[in-house]
Amino acid sequence: MNYVKSLSLFLKDKLTKGLDATEQMIAKVKKMYKEAGTTQPTPETAPSNQSDRIVIIKVAEMVIRDSDAALDVFDDAISAYRFRRREDIPSLAEEFFTIYKKIQAIFRDKDKRLMKPYHHEGVEVLDQISNLIASIREVNDRCKSYATSIVDIANYCKKNSDTVGAKLVNTIAELQNAIMILCANLYILISKFNQSIKIIKEKIM
Repeated sequence: MNYVKSLSLFLKDKLTKGLDATEQMIAKVKKMYKEAGTTQPTPETAPSNQSDRIVIIKVAEMVIRDSDAALDVFDDAISAYRFRRREDIPSLAEEFFTIYKKIQAIFRDKDKRLMKPYHHEGVEVLDQISNLIASIREVNDRCKSYATSIVDIANYCKKNSDTVGAKLVNTIAELQNAIMILCANLYILISKFNQSIKIIKEKIM
C-alpha cells in the first residue's frame, strides 16, 4: 500500500536519527546477553558476532510474538465495533496500546541492534533469516488487513461524529495511527532482513 510505504520511509528516517532507548529495552537486552552467556559490550569492547546474532534473533522473535498478540486484541476491537459492542472498545484499545508501546520501545532502542543486518555470518543462517522474514511477513499481512478495516471505520466515524461520539472518534483515530506505524515498522524490518540475505549471499559467492 502506498500509505504504508510512505510512512515506512518517514519512520526509517526517524529510526536512523538515534532515539533514546527506554529502560525496559535496556533491561531486556542485558537479560539477553546474560542468557546467551556473553558479556554485555562496553564502549571499549565491541559485541561478538555470536552475541549480535543471538540478540537480533531473540528480539525479532519478541516483535513477532508481541505483534501477533497486539493484532489479536485489535481484531477484538474491530469486532466490538462491527457487532455494536462499542462500550468494549476503550478497554480493548487500552490493552492494544500496552502491547503496542512495548513493541515500539524495541524499535526505539538506541543501539538499533534489531535494525542492523547480519554481515558476518555464513550460509548456515540463511534458512534462519528466511524463516524470520516469512513470520514477519505473515504478521505484516495481518497488520495491513486490519489497517484497511480501521481506515474505513475511522472515515465513517468522522463523518458521523455527532452520533458516534467524539471520544470514540478519537480512540478509533489513535488505533488507526498506531496500526499504520506498526505496519511500517514491520515493513522496514522485512527489508532489513532481506538486506542481510543479500549481504551473506554476496560474501559466500
